[in-house]
Amino acid sequence: MRALKIIFVIFLILAVAAGFLHLRGAGTAAANTVKPFRKDIVEAVYATGEVEPTSWLQVAPQLTARYAEVLVDDNAVVTKGQMLARADDAAERAKLQEYESRLAQMKNEFDRNKGLLDKGYISKKAFDDAVGNYDEIQSRIDNQKLVIDRMSLVSPIDGVILRRDIEPGEVKSPAQTVFWLGETKNLRITADVDEEDILKVKRGQTALLKADAISGQVLEGTIADITPKGDPVNKNFRVRIALPPDTPLLIGMTIEVNVVTDKSENALVVPAEAVNDNAVWIAGAKPVKTPVKTGKSDGAVVEILSGITENDTILARAPEVRK
Repeated sequence: MRALKIIFVIFLILAVAAGFLHLRGAGTAAANTVKPFRKDIVEAVYATGEVEPTSWLQVAPQLTARYAEVLVDDNAVVTKGQMLARADDAAERAKLQEYESRLAQMKNEFDRNKGLLDKGYISKKAFDDAVGNYDEIQSRIDNQKLVIDRMSLVSPIDGVILRRDIEPGEVKSPAQTVFWLGETKNLRITADVDEEDILKVKRGQTALLKADAISGQVLEGTIADITPKGDPVNKNFRVRIALPPDTPLLIGMTIEVNVVTDKSENALVVPAEAVNDNAVWIAGAKPVKTPVKTGKSDGAVVEILSGITENDTILARAPEVRK
């Protein structure tokens, strides 16, 4: 009798354990299944870019110089030919004054020698030598004026100072940009698209834009231009993206770009991990491999064109297929 009680207890324990494992397995199976659902799906080409004016340029010194005075600041409106920074050119102007003084003396000698030549008191060669000396000093004056002119920084266009990188007393060389000039309106994005994706990008396509400074908001632009020649070193092509006039983006911001190359509205989709070897697995006591025809994918989900319906339940993650 005691042996029968022991057997019954063991049977009861095994039954409870089996039931627990069945429930646990059912919960796991339910958690690992999903139904196809509807959503708009887009295919996009990813790139990164920078916001810039449609018309802008950099201003750098033509000669190395120390700048005694900076005449404009950020956001200043300037006109073509306006002085932006004045160089410390005292030494160059002193040299110019010296040349001009010597030229004035030579002018008096030239007039006197001309009279002597006419009267035959000096030779033609002596007069020509005097003329040569006069021309040399005039050439030095012209060159010195050019040096002084090139030392100063002048605006080459009408525009706005987008950025100033110079302070009074600093020495700047031709390799250093000290002013960025352009417009604060009519902005665009210049982005680099991988050469493997460039054939998918066309003028007029929509570009979805994300900036760290504008969290949680997706902005839009339009593909305006594609450079006809790519960069063979970096293996990319430059793409210009037009922005609307009221864009909140600022010049210099780094932007993540997704160029929409194709779109399906209200598409039937499943998780990308549910598809393997052009098939999904219908859930059941024993999952059944079901071939499907796929369409677009955004990386997270895959469009299903045929093979299953919204009423099917499939494995959320397809098993590995042995080949």
